[in-house]
Amino acid sequence: MRVISSIVLIFILIHASSSVHALSICFDNDRALFSDITNGDVAALKKYIDQGGDPNFSCWDYSIGRLGVTRDLVSSVMQSGNEQMIGFLLGIKTLDQTTLDRMLDISLHNLNLSKAKLLVENGAVFNVSRSSHYFSNTYRMDDESFDIFTRYLLSIGADFSLNSSSGSSLFKHVQDDRNGWLNEARYERSMRFLAEYTDINNTSFLLTEICTMESGQLELALEIGATPNVRDEKGNTVIMNLVCCNEHLPEYHTKLKALLDAKADLKTMNHLGQSAETLAKTCSNLKTVSILRDYSL
Repeated sequence: MRVISSIVLIFILIHASSSVHALSICFDNDRALFSDITNGDVAALKKYIDQGGDPNFSCWDYSIGRLGVTRDLVSSVMQSGNEQMIGFLLGIKTLDQTTLDRMLDISLHNLNLSKAKLLVENGAVFNVSRSSHYFSNTYRMDDESFDIFTRYLLSIGADFSLNSSSGSSLFKHVQDDRNGWLNEARYERSMRFLAEYTDINNTSFLLTEICTMESGQLELALEIGATPNVRDEKGNTVIMNLVCCNEHLPEYHTKLKALLDAKADLKTMNHLGQSAETLAKTCSNLKTVSILRDYSL
């Protein structure tokens, strides 16, 4: 086992030495420094810098986990939650842009607005591609804090119409979280806010979620601007996707009525020339077939 660990460590050292920003190995004094800074010891940070220490310092700590982890001074400062430390680092003017931007990312991830503002004022650049990530962290905020934080994100360039790294829209993320742990009030708050700044019809939200979403969620989506006549890659509209859901499930017919009341087009054909009624018949939803026929008269 010791031999295997040694081989792994040698591999890590070779990999680190061949990288552009080669990592050194953390020693006991490095670990002690990180610990002091994480615990908010401003004097320890100042002493390190005054003695010529590099504020961008990082090292590989092989004592943590099976393969070790990268540790760095800036992360320790951010973990401390001490704004005096952040101000001190910014004051020495030796942080590179990448480090400044990472500090901003950590602050926004932790929903710490005062730190974020301080960093932006000192040159940190907002990463617009992380907009959805920061928004997803706002669910636990009270209404006032939510409003202040999200408006600030917008003021520094957030774009909530961008998909997340997984390729999903924020509407989809909010829906997934509502199906999990997000309460109804904060679900509605998030959906209404997003509808102010991005077009729900430019996403596949209703098309993919129609079978599983509750009828109240569908009604909310329609209220904030969703149209039942958007199409997916097969040419299916929202009601075409609904009629192949299980018509015996709770709320199915409430959702069907909501789409019909919202002027869902029953004459539209998908790319295979199928209408909503044809699809309902194909999917053996015979009660739905009858409803659609009566509605078309």
